[in-house]
Amino acid sequence: MKTKFAFWDVDHTLLRGDSMLLFLWYGLRKKPLTAYRIAVVLWRTLCYKFGLITAEQAKAAFFYAVNGFSDSDLEHFFDTQLRTRIYQDAYEELHRLKMEGFRILLVSASPYAYLKFFKKLPEVDFVIGTELMRKNGCYVPLIQGLNCKGEEKVERIRRYLEDKCQTIDFENSCAYSDSLSDLPMFRLVRNRYLVNGQHPELEARQWDNVKTPYLHAGKIYMVLSAFLTATGQLFWKWGWDAISYFALGFLCYGGGAFFMIRSLSLEKLSVAYPLMCLSYFFALGYGYWILHEPITWDRFLAVVLMGIGVCLISYER
Repeated sequence: MKTKFAFWDVDHTLLRGDSMLLFLWYGLRKKPLTAYRIAVVLWRTLCYKFGLITAEQAKAAFFYAVNGFSDSDLEHFFDTQLRTRIYQDAYEELHRLKMEGFRILLVSASPYAYLKFFKKLPEVDFVIGTELMRKNGCYVPLIQGLNCKGEEKVERIRRYLEDKCQTIDFENSCAYSDSLSDLPMFRLVRNRYLVNGQHPELEARQWDNVKTPYLHAGKIYMVLSAFLTATGQLFWKWGWDAISYFALGFLCYGGGAFFMIRSLSLEKLSVAYPLMCLSYFFALGYGYWILHEPITWDRFLAVVLMGIGVCLISYER
């Protein structure tokens, strides 16, 4: 007998924000002395971008805070950080699907260690996520198996279907995601919904952002990050003459990293990160007003064009 399924991605689909970055921020607040790990996160992310390490190795850096966290800690993270960020429209859609007899599966690349608490929602039947290793009964920041992304999501769903002896009702089932990396999962069903985006082969669904408090908070945090980054560079320039300025430069860079993480936990990467280019504006201002460096017309025009581009890229209805 075929079953109606509703497959849901989690980050930026069911949740407002990225759960991995929220977890990184949560870990920093719980264990502030581990702030040095931000450098490891940034380094591994850079190595991944250049193809030097795998996605699994890069991703594991975000979960360092899981060391020493119990299940009760992770449940507290879910209750205070994740549950409160569920889109109201998305939850209403989940409830409607459940009432219509759909079996609802959350399928995400984020760690199952904390995603499993989504089963506390009466609408959710099963959760699939990236598995973290355990040692002596505690989670460690190492991924077990493969990152649950792209084709791996389909493989995990197929294993679930085999275990439950169920078959997907292709015509009546549906899938929701904000990412085109989930096209393999979309192809399992006829009804395919791209959340807060557009694609010619997918039906667009738009969740209401009006209910989000401080709608532009993520963008503001990224602007602060850009400001602190430029200020840190100014202090480092002065550091050649007065070594004490080096410490202030590192302090500014650390603050910029904190604000960047907070911004990325609230906004999409493609919306928030381009705002880091505003550091060029701050640097140009410091150069002119403090260091008395000339601003040529070609440099001024380049920065204006860059600003227009940043605004166009980061603007989202």
